[in-house]
Amino acid sequence: MIHIRLRSKYDGVVEGVTEAIMEKLTPELRKTILQVKFEVPQGVSIPGIEIYHAIFTGGVQSYQELEEWRKKSPLTDSLEWRP
Repeated sequence: MIHIRLRSKYDGVVEGVTEAIMEKLTPELRKTILQVKFEVPQGVSIPGIEIYHAIFTGGVQSYQELEEWRKKSPLTDSLEWRP
């Protein structure tokens, strides 16, 4: 759970990203997202938004591809990204 101050620059951001993801989500993308999240080694922390970014934008299909994608295409502003 996160707490966001009303009328801050973050107000509504998470909801907007979630809505955009849900609009573009297909059963295949959902399966890939869940598989890649499952493949992330224990103790390694990768924000979900980076996983979504790599899969939606870069066509990433595995954890190994995710690691390569993150090196070449880092998500520098997660507040602005939408699928």
